[in-house]
Amino acid sequence: LATGDGTLWIGTNGQGVMRLGNDKTISEPELVKILPEDNILTIYQSAEGLIWIGGFTGGLNLLRDNAFHVFSQAEGLPDDF
Repeated sequence: LATGDGTLWIGTNGQGVMRLGNDKTISEPELVKILPEDNILTIYQSAEGLIWIGGFTGGLNLLRDNAFHVFSQAEGLPDDF
């Protein structure tokens, strides 16, 4: 996903999420290390600029205010897939 600020978010199979910043260095932000899933299927940016990340079994993750909020069956989703 390429965001409006020039950041490229990269979802991997087994390595979680990585971010390529404007300085062209790849980093794994500390906050993404808390994602419940390392197999990323989708990354989406909403019109409000929020980043949503979906994994294979980790539910749906929302990046807001430099923290991830996890939505799973515990929060009312029908499944964590």
